[in-house]
Amino acid sequence: MPALRERGAVIHAWPELAAAEQRALARIFVRELSPLLTPLTVDATHPFPAVASLALNVAVLARERRSGAERFIGIEIPPTVPRFIGIANSVRLLSVECLIGANLTTLLPDLEVVHHHTFRVTRDGRPLRARGLANGLASRTRPAVRLEVDAEMPPAQRALLLAGLGLDAGDLDACAPPLDLASVAAVPLARLVARGCDEATNLASGEGHARREAGGR
Repeated sequence: MPALRERGAVIHAWPELAAAEQRALARIFVRELSPLLTPLTVDATHPFPAVASLALNVAVLARERRSGAERFIGIEIPPTVPRFIGIANSVRLLSVECLIGANLTTLLPDLEVVHHHTFRVTRDGRPLRARGLANGLASRTRPAVRLEVDAEMPPAQRALLLAGLGLDAGDLDACAPPLDLASVAAVPLARLVARGCDEATNLASGEGHARREAGGR
């Protein structure tokens, strides 16, 4: 985060935002981001999803409202989605994983969210021998070699991820959130940020539209 702060950026947590800003961002979530997300349940009848290498994911522990049964759900954030959303201007930022976490009840209406944390998988990056295997498929099928998790993720969820990826405790790195800021520190802010509260946003491409949303009125 120091590298981003040096460029004048301030990363906020959801509770730090004004109510009007939260409402505007929640509308953006419903309109722009929610259609891009596919929650995948992990249990005895659902195999562990083929998580793409270096993709940012949100791990959710949720509880069914009627039965009380707990469910572990993984949500992969598409690489086309900007990492940050601008709040009223381009130097006040909210991470996309914070936006997702704050609106999980919209994405999972039949479940009570217990907690959520981010994680990222690194897969073996050696050159492929099989010709014609697309890079996208390779990024999901190569053996996992490293798991990074939010340092606040509980041990049970860490163990579930390690087991699902075929890793052991020595392959785990617990990091303070937000994850993977090192890779974005050198990228121009304009390429990282989608315009948020002051303009409607196309999160799939990161390009703002001229239609006024809220916050910048």
